Amino acid sequence: MKKELSKFIDLKYKDFHKKLVFTKYEFLGVRSQHLKDYAKKLQKDNKFDEFFNNFLKNDKFYEYLQIIAYGINLEKDFNKALKYCDYYLDYVDNWANCDSLAPQSFKKNDILSWASKELKSNKTYRIRFAILCFMRFINIDDGLKLVFSVTSDEYYVNMAKAWYFQVMFAKDYEKTFAFLKENKLEEKCLKLCMQKCRDSLRISKENKERLRLLK
Repeated sequence: MKKELSKFIDLKYKDFHKKLVFTKYEFLGVRSQHLKDYAKKLQKDNKFDEFFNNFLKNDKFYEYLQIIAYGINLEKDFNKALKYCDYYLDYVDNWANCDSLAPQSFKKNDILSWASKELKSNKTYRIRFAILCFMRFINIDDGLKLVFSVTSDEYYVNMAKAWYFQVMFAKDYEKTFAFLKENKLEEKCLKLCMQKCRDSLRISKENKERLRLLK
């Protein structure tokens, strides 16, 4: 497989991306679009199941995990996608492999129970992915308290938590503001959240100023 992908290697991209993503896996330097195209072809040709089963056996590298994530995203069978996520997340050790996972089938199915369970995991990227599921697929009324309850010393968990609340501010500012006014975010997470809010184009200048009241 490395041979197949080698024709797409971009050394400048590799050097740049390695400064952003820290992983134990070998990094080839292939841009995401090529990996998405590869995953799409696997799904179109009904070969993704075989590819995934081989993934459990073969040596792994960064782009291999990306192809798996993109393939799971295209999986229409919800139960199968959920099963694949369970396997895949055990191998994830970086934010990029984690954040690329966003199964389309999750949009039309109830994942609240599954995501709630994952929030209690002791694995950084299982927790991060669960938070992103709350951000992407789960109603704000079901997510605010559960995501707020996550406590961790891990930077990538706290960054996901901050990201979640920034997105909730953009979706329903008043509800999120009222919740965080009553329930104080820990300082490290609040700082990350406020920075993300300041950078957001979906939150008005006035509402950005009001965030100071949460300190």
